[in-house]
Amino acid sequence: MSPSAREENKERASGTHDSGRDNQFSRSQWVNLSSDPDPQKDLGYAGANWETVETLDNSNQIIFMPEDEELLKDDAFIVADEDVPCDLAEFY
Repeated sequence: MSPSAREENKERASGTHDSGRDNQFSRSQWVNLSSDPDPQKDLGYAGANWETVETLDNSNQIIFMPEDEELLKDDAFIVADEDVPCDLAEFY
């Protein structure tokens, strides 16, 4: 991840990012969006790669951690029970 993308992700996480577009869409903008919008181009999201790590304490939990170590400094991780994550594609 480039330094500028890393900084943008930090700004997004802290709520200080200004992508040059309003973070809220007007009704007409929302209606005109594709039913399957591109997260980066249409919605202004910056993607990040995450990895899954199993816990070693037999707690039946997994940890999602960003591959970018700079994001870990901002406490960017998720702990979840093993049965919680699912493939959303299975629902559609």
